Order: sequence, then C-alpha cells, then structure tokens
Amino acid sequence: MRRIPILILALVLLTNTCQAGEFFSSVSEKLTQTKSTVFSVFYSQNSEKKINQKIRTDLSKEEIEELKKEVERKKIIREKENWRLTEHYCLLRSDYDNFLFCLEKLEEQKQACEAQKTYGNNIYISLNDQLLYAVKNCQLVAYSIVITGKNKTPTPTGTFHIYSARGPHYMQGEWFVNKAFYFWRGYALHDAGWRTGKYWEKEYRAYYGSHGCVNLPQKTMNILWDQYVVGDNVYVYYSLPEEIFSELKEKIGTKKPIISTDE
Repeated sequence: MRRIPILILALVLLTNTCQAGEFFSSVSEKLTQTKSTVFSVFYSQNSEKKINQKIRTDLSKEEIEELKKEVERKKIIREKENWRLTEHYCLLRSDYDNFLFCLEKLEEQKQACEAQKTYGNNIYISLNDQLLYAVKNCQLVAYSIVITGKNKTPTPTGTFHIYSARGPHYMQGEWFVNKAFYFWRGYALHDAGWRTGKYWEKEYRAYYGSHGCVNLPQKTMNILWDQYVVGDNVYVYYSLPEEIFSELKEKIGTKKPIISTDE
C-alpha cells in the first residue's frame, strides 16, 4: 500500500523536473540573448569611442589649437556680419592672434557702418506702411507697427530730433502715457494704452488715428526708451527712400514687426 503514494510522488517530481528543466532552459536562452544584445551595444559604443579617440589622437596639440582658433574666427566674422562686434568682445578672445584678428574685423565693421545711409542713432517712420524702424550703430533694435495721425490731424513729415524725454504724464490733460519722446512742438513718439484691437490696424488710421503723434505698442516704446536719448534723430516719411529701405530690409531679414498684443 505504501508503494502507490511513493509511485505517485515520483511521477509528480518527474513532471515538475521536466517543467523546471523547460523553465530553466527558457531562462538560460533569454539570458544568452540578453548577453548577446548587451555585448553588441557595448561593442558598438566602444567602437565609436575608439573611432573618436583615433580622430583626436591623430591630431597634434598644435593642430587642435589651430582648429579652435579657426572656429573662433568664424564666430568673429558672424558677429561682424550682424554688426555686433565690440572692443569688449575682442578683449575676450582666447589668444592674442584672434584678438588682433577681431580688432581688424571691428575696424572693417566701423568703416562699413559709417558708409551706410542709415548710419547713426535713427528712428524711421513710414506713414504709408504704418511701420517704425529703429537703427543704432547699424543694428536694427526695433521694428514695429505704429498708428500715426488721422486725416484731419496728420503727423508732420521731415527730419527731427528728440528734444524731450518725459515719463508718466497726461497729454493735453486727457491722454495718459507712460513714456514719450517729443520730436517737434507737441508731437511725440509714445505708448498708447487706450488703443486696442482693430484700432492698431492701419486700415483704421484715416478716421481713428492719432492727433498727430506716433502711437506705439508699449513693448516698442520700452525698447526706444532704453536705446535712444535726447538729440537722436527721427525721420518721418510718407514712403521711405529706396536707398534707406533697401538697407533696412536687409537688417530685418525674417523678423516680424512688434504688434500691439506683444508684452
């Protein structure tokens, strides 16, 4: 009678052993695959490291330094093309050769800037386009929509200079402005917090324009306030002269004008 339970136990153990064998065989196979994958990844990464290391070790220290100088010179040229070179920028160069190279490009930048029609600290207003272009040291510092005088109270055209910079005040005792640059009599460039929505669109200027001042989005006026001072130039045209517009167009590139909804 005792042999029957022993036989049953033996059969159970044999069955479990077979299942266990299959289980461990499956685990062993998966581990082998994992090891193969890990090894492949490690080998691939290690190969890339060896290649990079080979490239680096193939160059001498002098050649590496020369490459660094060349990269820095390309940055200097790029800054010059965008009118951004300064003496301070040149002083920060990595070695004396590139310092001299930077000074040479800075001098070229100055000469090219002085030859431009837009040379100086200038603010240009186009009445036809209802746009403002602000240029300083040959860089475009602001490009923005504006609203100028309506038909009954047009904005004066001509060459002017900022003669007064005033902070928060009421114009004509009624219109509150945060900042204003007066350029002729009571005419000014200023922010216009009361102007919203469609009243910034140039199609509405004829009847809903200003009393002759140049209304600006607050963001635009903030930029001008930081960049310009009393004595700087303001040019108001019906249409910008071609030689000036061509220079401004090049500076604008793909930039979009500041609009009234910008903060």
